[in-house]
Amino acid sequence: MRRFLLLSLLILVGTAWPLSFAAADPSAPGGGQDLLAAQGTGWIAGHTSVSDLSYEEKLNRLGWIPNPKPGFAPYFVPKRDPKTLPTKLDWRDNGGDFVTGVRDQEDCGSCYAFAGVGAVESAWAIALGMDNPTLDLSEQFIVSCESLLGCSGGWSEDVLLTAKAIGIPDEWCMDYSAYDEDCDRKCDDWALRTLALEDYQIVLEDPADTEEEYLQIMQALQEGPVSVSFDVHEDFFYYEGGIYSQSGAYMGGHAVVLVGYDADARYWICKNSWGSGWGESGYFRIRWGSSNLGDETLLPITPECTNEKLAIRPMLPAQNFIRYSLLDMPMKVRVTSDCLRGVAGALLSAEVLGVSIPFYDDGLHDDEAANDGIFGGTFPASLLQRGPIEIVLEATHPLYESAEFTLNGHLKYPADLLIVSDDGDFNAIDTYGPIFDVLGIDYDVWDTTEQRRWPLEDMLDAPAVFWFTGPSLSNFFRETESAAISEYLDAGGNLLIIGQDLLQNIYDLQWQFTRNYIKVARYWNDTQYENVGGIAGDFLTDGLGGELNMPFTNWVDTIKPMDEAVETWLNGNGKITGLRYPPEYDGVADYRLVFSGFPLEALPVDQMTTYLQRVMDWFYHDVCYDTDGDGFFWGGSCSPDEVLDCENDDPNSYPGGTEICDDGNDNDCNGLTDLDDPACEGWGEDDDTTDDDDDAADDDDATDDDDQSNTDDDDDDNDDGCGC
Repeated sequence: MRRFLLLSLLILVGTAWPLSFAAADPSAPGGGQDLLAAQGTGWIAGHTSVSDLSYEEKLNRLGWIPNPKPGFAPYFVPKRDPKTLPTKLDWRDNGGDFVTGVRDQEDCGSCYAFAGVGAVESAWAIALGMDNPTLDLSEQFIVSCESLLGCSGGWSEDVLLTAKAIGIPDEWCMDYSAYDEDCDRKCDDWALRTLALEDYQIVLEDPADTEEEYLQIMQALQEGPVSVSFDVHEDFFYYEGGIYSQSGAYMGGHAVVLVGYDADARYWICKNSWGSGWGESGYFRIRWGSSNLGDETLLPITPECTNEKLAIRPMLPAQNFIRYSLLDMPMKVRVTSDCLRGVAGALLSAEVLGVSIPFYDDGLHDDEAANDGIFGGTFPASLLQRGPIEIVLEATHPLYESAEFTLNGHLKYPADLLIVSDDGDFNAIDTYGPIFDVLGIDYDVWDTTEQRRWPLEDMLDAPAVFWFTGPSLSNFFRETESAAISEYLDAGGNLLIIGQDLLQNIYDLQWQFTRNYIKVARYWNDTQYENVGGIAGDFLTDGLGGELNMPFTNWVDTIKPMDEAVETWLNGNGKITGLRYPPEYDGVADYRLVFSGFPLEALPVDQMTTYLQRVMDWFYHDVCYDTDGDGFFWGGSCSPDEVLDCENDDPNSYPGGTEICDDGNDNDCNGLTDLDDPACEGWGEDDDTTDDDDDAADDDDATDDDDQSNTDDDDDDNDDGCGC
């Protein structure tokens, strides 16, 4: 099984259930009208620009896929009294027209790009007060440069993530072609031609079908249009006007821009991406509660800006980074205006420990193109030191007010977990990084695609290794790689493997390694089941499982474990698709290993998080790690005693713990606690003589009580009647 075959199955089979609403071909001219006439629906159906397309061509006018990794953006919080909301709202006529023109995605499943880009365009039109906006950002940039699947589908959150991280250039930088083109076709100065977001917010993650959820969308629409997804049925292609409600067979997911509502008539107003020859000049009205509308409803947030100041946006590494390597650290920084537009002609300097680090915008130092506002530099290994790192960046420009940014990081080697990202198309850190962050697990990443080899030496130092092979292995498995894993496991390592299709790449060539170390006696590939479940009573998977909600992941490897291993996961037919070794750790086995024959990222985020927490607890069950000084002690058998923790958490092997100055623990394991530790010198003292930095730990004004139990906490000497 290979990716291109599965993508075809995803588009042609996985998203289209058997039709049930007409004996004749519903794609034939008039078929939809006959159906609607028979069912008595109240909206207008007829011949449209897409009604005569073949069934496969209609599928290509869709493309929204449920996001496999949602939930890490902030949630929208309503700002207005519901009683004050207008009963009608349409951003095409709300003190002006702030919705950009209707586009046509053509024969490409890129609706998610048009929905996300359309919402970003409207957000900026509102921010800039642009009536009848001519803004036109590049959907092709999203499809070719930032999307995982391109014309084969995607989710709108990736569009808004891109807008937040690097921005989206204009249409003329990379005009729309409706093909999976190479990203190199974008214009050389793309970074100077982007519009970006400060952030975006999640309005809803599930279909809206309650009054509270309708109100949530209405509240978000007071800020501006949102991107939204819904289910498309066959009759939707014949829509000419009226308030739509679905009938007929389900075809697939679709994403659009939601621009308004009518609370009295109970419908939403949406901009589609099928051109102006469909619907109400490219728009449609849809009844509340119809077609599961509301899933992945996202609100773009533009920056509050003057366009007179500079802004610094670190790209590599990010703010609050943790570095585990002792090699030179490449850096990439973007300088923009405070409106997040690219700026040419700026200068960027950096200083750390009194030493200046040069940055370049000449196209020769891994900095994209020359004079595009993206700077490249190198943090030399000679300046790396264990512990906190503070890099002060300063940007200047003759036409803008200068900006300063402090990039904070931490050097610690080795990490608690080494992630070996070994898939050519999926990056392990995109999905698993945020989860390990939540679990408090420090990790290093080795990408075999970029670094071209296995981390033979690094593995031996790692307390645990997560081998992520994705839906398909990035390259052929070599004997040097199996030798590295064998040596690591022989030394008592802990190895987590998530690897659909892994066995077909290694078993036939290295069956002895697979049996002796991975503990798989036999395997069967390409078994199509859409669900997996844990084993009742198993301490790793009990109570876990569900539908595999991600492209081409319903093809899982089934296995027969060796006698010394035990099964942990079953597919929908009750066949084994995961194992662990040993069954119970009693100190006899040389190592611990956990394997699954399906991508864990296809499960919901909460399922992944629980499973990974259990695996890490098992790996570390007899060792206490507090390597980042957060007071978290790994393992069920560890005592939350700081002395025991420091004995196990050897600072020579795991340095860099940070002292927490008010928790009563010796977090950095130097024998000194809280204010007795030199690291806490000055902690809690008044850091500002002004009256607007009030904190219970300082007192900016001798006449102010600062009593936490009362309400006066603003240093204004007004006790608000509390008597303090």
